[in-house]
Amino acid sequence: MRFHWSASAFVATGIFSLLTNGIQAEKEGDLNKETTLLFENLLQRTDFGEFSTNPPTPRPTPTPTPDTPTESPTNPQTKPPTKPPTDPPTLPPSEPPTDSPSETKFCLVNVGITCVDGEGTDCKEITAPEQQCATGSKVDTVSFTYLGTKCEESLTTQELECEDFEGGPSENSLVTCSSEDDVNLFSKVVTKDDTVTVASSNSGPLPVILTCDTFDTKDGSRKQTVQINISGNEDLSLMDIYGSLQLESCDDKQCNVPVTFTYLIKNIGEEPMDVTVLERTLESREVINGEEVNSKDTKDIRDLVKDKSVEVGDETTAVESSVLNVCTEGNYKVEVDVKADPPVGIQCEDSDEYTVVTEPKACRVDVDITCVDEEGTDCDAIETPSFQCNNGEDFNVIRFTYIGGGCEQSSNTQDISLTRQCEDFDGAPDKTSDARILCINGDVLNPALEVLFDARVLVGDNITVPSIGDTSLPDVIFCEISQENVKRQELYINTSGEEDLYLKDVFGSFQLKRCGEKDCSVPITYRYLLENIGQSAMDITEVMRT
Repeated sequence: MRFHWSASAFVATGIFSLLTNGIQAEKEGDLNKETTLLFENLLQRTDFGEFSTNPPTPRPTPTPTPDTPTESPTNPQTKPPTKPPTDPPTLPPSEPPTDSPSETKFCLVNVGITCVDGEGTDCKEITAPEQQCATGSKVDTVSFTYLGTKCEESLTTQELECEDFEGGPSENSLVTCSSEDDVNLFSKVVTKDDTVTVASSNSGPLPVILTCDTFDTKDGSRKQTVQINISGNEDLSLMDIYGSLQLESCDDKQCNVPVTFTYLIKNIGEEPMDVTVLERTLESREVINGEEVNSKDTKDIRDLVKDKSVEVGDETTAVESSVLNVCTEGNYKVEVDVKADPPVGIQCEDSDEYTVVTEPKACRVDVDITCVDEEGTDCDAIETPSFQCNNGEDFNVIRFTYIGGGCEQSSNTQDISLTRQCEDFDGAPDKTSDARILCINGDVLNPALEVLFDARVLVGDNITVPSIGDTSLPDVIFCEISQENVKRQELYINTSGEEDLYLKDVFGSFQLKRCGEKDCSVPITYRYLLENIGQSAMDITEVMRT
């Protein structure tokens, strides 16, 4: 059965039940808290739905006991209604957001390198000048680098007049340069790598021959004198060495170019900064006078910084002067390191590098020829022997050169009686084919056959006839020349010393070149010395001898 409960009826019933239970609880001395809570919930409700319930089963009434008062019936225990869902708690109003900690500012530095010459040309674009100063015009100014080297270390194609005295010059010397008329053009105490500049003046142009003397700075003794042709008509090339002086420039041609390095420092961070470190390192590799020279130099250049304190977005510079030799083959690397400190925080740093490569195109080679005989005597000093072999001297060897040809080309003053000195057969020996030469002792009084020479030869070959044993040559030598097994010529040559016998004499197909120690053909050796006197490596591609 379904009932429709009104709110008032339900509340009234609830109150009645509460009062009834309350009386009972009071009697028992125990207040039912659940009932109280139920009552409070019921009072708070405003909407009640339908409830479906079965009619209650009446409780059996106990038989009344006359002496015992009847106990009031006990209401069945009613379960408390389910609590309505509790509304979610209302969040308290949020507090205004707290500012987050400010971001840490930082230090950031940037450095860059530039290099230019006096005309603003980037150092990487500077080219070596034409190194030849001798153009047919007069030279007005020459500059040398003082090396302190001896005359033997000169490198030039000039016929140099250079002489050292008492061991030659030292690293510190007094250098004077003058004209042929002894007009003093330069006088100064110099140290190695210093510059010696000689220029024309109001007194006149530079001389044809410049004489430079080097003196000891302590006792004034002369250590070297050198003469240099600066007329413009003799070879005069940059980087040539004349004794202790190396030519660096002539008029507007120069090897040592003044350059300027600029180090640009920028503050690209968010804090002011102080430049605390600026260090420059130069590494170089040069080929100087044919020798490779490597060097490394590190230098603190912070003192060159214009403004050491740099605000955000500002920049400062450091400028350094140097000299670049563009006439030598080299590689120059400049590296700079910078460090800066902010007011608070971590130090910042940066680095940069700049490389210059010099490759002069000029190639200079000097060729020198020497000639000596087997004893080392210079060919110009070899004496011409006396041509006459029959001057009373005995000799134990005679040498001819086979020249081919017939008897008509003979040229000598010998007169051998009873026989012909030269006789041709079948057209005489030709000069194109080889020939067999057989020479024997031609003395008619000698019954024995003594073979002195037997070999095949070509035109230009030597025929050497030695003596037999320790004796001298026979008085007469008989030679037979044959080609293709056919006799072509017979020769009788008197070697007794009683008949004229001269070097260079011709006997048919023979020409006399040696008798004893007298020799027309002296073995000699030519030596060709090729020297690289430039500042670049070179490959020898051709050597022609005429």
